[in-house]
Amino acid sequence: MKAGVIGRIRNTNLPRAKPLLPLFEAVVNSFHAIEEARERPNPWIRIEAERDVLLENDRPGDFENFAVTDNGAGFNDENYDSFLTVDTQYKEALGGKGLGRFCWLKAFDSVEIESHYLEGGGLKRRAFEFRPAESSDEATSAPSSESAPRTTVRLVGYKSPYKEGCPNELETVAQRLVENFLPFFLDPDCPGVLLTDGNVDISLNNFFEENVRSAESAHDLSVQGERFSMRGFRLYNSSGRDHRVLYAARHRGVGAERLDRHLPNLSGLIEDRDRGGFSYLTYVEGAKLDDSVNNERTGFAFSVSEDENQSEDAPQQDLFADGLSLRLIRQQVVRKVAEDLEPFLEGLNQAKLTLINQYIDEEAPQYRPLSALLVRIHRQHSAEPDERQSGENIARTAIQKAARAKAGKSRDHGRARSIGEPRGVRREISGFHGTIQRARHLRAGGARPAPQGSFSTCSRRRCSATPTPENTRSKRKCTT
Repeated sequence: MKAGVIGRIRNTNLPRAKPLLPLFEAVVNSFHAIEEARERPNPWIRIEAERDVLLENDRPGDFENFAVTDNGAGFNDENYDSFLTVDTQYKEALGGKGLGRFCWLKAFDSVEIESHYLEGGGLKRRAFEFRPAESSDEATSAPSSESAPRTTVRLVGYKSPYKEGCPNELETVAQRLVENFLPFFLDPDCPGVLLTDGNVDISLNNFFEENVRSAESAHDLSVQGERFSMRGFRLYNSSGRDHRVLYAARHRGVGAERLDRHLPNLSGLIEDRDRGGFSYLTYVEGAKLDDSVNNERTGFAFSVSEDENQSEDAPQQDLFADGLSLRLIRQQVVRKVAEDLEPFLEGLNQAKLTLINQYIDEEAPQYRPLSALLVRIHRQHSAEPDERQSGENIARTAIQKAARAKAGKSRDHGRARSIGEPRGVRREISGFHGTIQRARHLRAGGARPAPQGSFSTCSRRRCSATPTPENTRSKRKCTT
């Protein structure tokens, strides 16, 4: 290696949230090797995920090693010399940064490479081990006994914390690979790609066609004169429940953000009556993103984000050097996502509103004065109703937000000592919690309290007594 390897590894940034990035680097090298040998028939890539021994109850162990094999160009003299050169520009036209191999040793103990390649009219072999050492002997070539070209890059000895952060399910790894290399799978000439752990085989080409490509939308975006392309995919049979926007550079995923932070209704899988539940993935590309990706492909060269709560794998949110903001890009992306999913989101909205109204009608009728605000509030803030969240909790969230919104509106109009008064809002919410406790008491088999008349609000605005028919009549003073 024509530079200090240990120092390069130490200075390579690999976030804990990106444990599969070294595997991605090995796989993209296989795609590039096949492009280099484009005249070769029947191109293929095989990805072997090697596990630890089986754990108790036959639960599969964690992944320990990954081996990526292809029938591309291989480690011929030119490619091997490029491998030995730090910061090589050899694959710059393909988006290569010349640093991916240091990412391997950031997460793995060593890398074993064996390549059988065509050169000088014959098949040759080159094998060597890549370790974190300041110097190593160069690998010479020799005649090969193989009958066809084949190159294997084996990542050995998964390190902590990346090993613990790697998904254990093979299908999840398949989904991450397809998401990261969407442009390659969209290409009609995509090679056959197989993922296996020795027990289960997954054709990533079939996985893409069945679970991703079957429902695709495309949009062109223009943000401050810069052009971006956006593709939306419904991931059916997905093992993940998150809906995400993936920002890509040079046909490879770089950073992702959860869409439910910007479209709150996207919590959990979206139900499609014809095909079942799906998660939604938005893939965004553009020349501006290509030019701004950092060397490690872990983010973009924007100014450092000021958002301390930003997730580790999210792209930075501030400005490009010329002032173009990622927030402006995201705004257009979210708007298009809302258009694509409008039929499904409307169903979620109606389901939530039904649960809220049902709860008010059956258990908390004193909140009917706030119901006019719920249609607007629940569309913007409430969580999706599913088996983990009861109508009671949804109603509580919506009613509290509605009360606070009404409080703000009342203050804007100068109306104090009403439901808009902070004290009034606290009283409404406090009463709501009391209603919840009474409902739980009844469901647990407790005795029903004596009827207390109408649930109308007491005409005395400062009164906190339990409403009764006597103190709720129009213009009549409270008896307490």
